Amino acid sequence: MQFNGYDGFVMLNLYPLRSKSPDELPEVCDEELHRRNFRVIIDMLDEYGQADVLLAFGNLVYKRQYTLNSAKELLDILNRKNRRTLCIDILQSGMPRHPLYARSDSRLKPFTLSL
Repeated sequence: MQFNGYDGFVMLNLYPLRSKSPDELPEVCDEELHRRNFRVIIDMLDEYGQADVLLAFGNLVYKRQYTLNSAKELLDILNRKNRRTLCIDILQSGMPRHPLYARSDSRLKPFTLSL
């Protein structure tokens, strides 16, 4: 099944720990985990050449300062690598909507944000 003309994806997180609730994430960033996570992100960007990047962190990015910092770092990397960024929708805050909260018939659109 294809979605908006894409037949697959790789999903990466701004922070390498996951939780059912962002409130359960640590208050303080583990810098070693953060560095390792971004090495994986950069490796994936390099592996998939000029593949488009769908951003989908939504307003949850504001839950921890380090997730907002990670979003800024990711956007900087994507800009330097001249990657095309997309989103499902743009929230009132200017952040890209998380797919969990989007309509299933949503169309992808270009996304530009400078934090």
